[in-house]
Amino acid sequence: MSTISTASWREQLRKRLGVQLKPPRRLKFTREGKYFTGMTLLIGFGAINTGNNLLYLLLGMMLALIILSGVLSETVLQKLQVRRKLPDRLFAGQPALVELTLTNNKPRAASYSIQVLDRIEGVKSADRPGVYYIRVDAGTSQSSQYRYAFARRGRFLIEGVEIATRFPFELFLKSRDLDERDVAVVVFPDPIDPPPLRTRAAELTGDVSRQRVGHGGDFHGLRDHREGDDARNIHWKTTARRGEVITKEFEEEEARSVTVCVDHRERSEDGSDDVEHAIRVAAGLCRDFLARGYAVGLGTLSGTVRPGTGPGHLDRIFHELAVLEAADDDGSPFVVQGGANCVVVGPVANAPAVAGGRVLEHLVVTAPEVDP
Repeated sequence: MSTISTASWREQLRKRLGVQLKPPRRLKFTREGKYFTGMTLLIGFGAINTGNNLLYLLLGMMLALIILSGVLSETVLQKLQVRRKLPDRLFAGQPALVELTLTNNKPRAASYSIQVLDRIEGVKSADRPGVYYIRVDAGTSQSSQYRYAFARRGRFLIEGVEIATRFPFELFLKSRDLDERDVAVVVFPDPIDPPPLRTRAAELTGDVSRQRVGHGGDFHGLRDHREGDDARNIHWKTTARRGEVITKEFEEEEARSVTVCVDHRERSEDGSDDVEHAIRVAAGLCRDFLARGYAVGLGTLSGTVRPGTGPGHLDRIFHELAVLEAADDDGSPFVVQGGANCVVVGPVANAPAVAGGRVLEHLVVTAPEVDP
């Protein structure tokens, strides 16, 4: 307990010191700026050695340009605000369109040649995505978009934005960070088409009513609408009468419910690619089953998602797959809802045990080999 507390205290101290010691502005020489500064030093050296008034005059003009560049670039970076609009879903490897809106809150001065970069955790400065604005007038806003593809699934943190300018003479690149509230995003796995199943959808068990609330067959009753419910099941007359959204319930049918179990155990040192491939196949299976009208659940060694339907439910499944980590091979069974029809996906041929359900099919998938 003391070790954890000490580590946490050190991390908090590092973050606080990092904020306090971080310079408010960063200044880098451009290629033109290096040449110009070098020429200024040479002319200054010559003016001191020779006492030539013309060289002193030229030195003064060049120094004035450097000072003017610093003053104008500082004016450009003041009183700027950035808003970000992310897409509803982000998939690994697929370019996503992100919108950045830059607002110039200065009362009179315009901002010129502004570059806005998103600071994504783990992404180097040179690889940060962003947009460029030629001019933003005082009291106005401009929106622009960029495309960015996250290389892998998982959680990512966007730590505010960086704004930079080369205005007015491109002698220096001056930048500053806008430390806005961090935004955590979840990148879903990119679904791929699964291999054909030997057990077809209509051959699971037959449409057997279980006299229990489910997602198909006979009408069962009404209840309040919950996030992720299929909008097609809304009972509009009751909704209009009560003034709140009411959803229809149906008796559960075994044939219209399936649980996809992901075997995410690494059983070899180089098995991480196979696990990632199995997760992508499982995402494709869930997507396809939902598109065919099934209530789909998810089973993993770290938890389960009960069967459901609708786009919101698919997002919940993708979210669980996005944050799923590789597990050790300890022989633990998948624990699923009683009587669930399970399709197991994994890179190992030995079928894992499933508690509470029956395995209809075991898909053994491995990552395709990449040519060197």
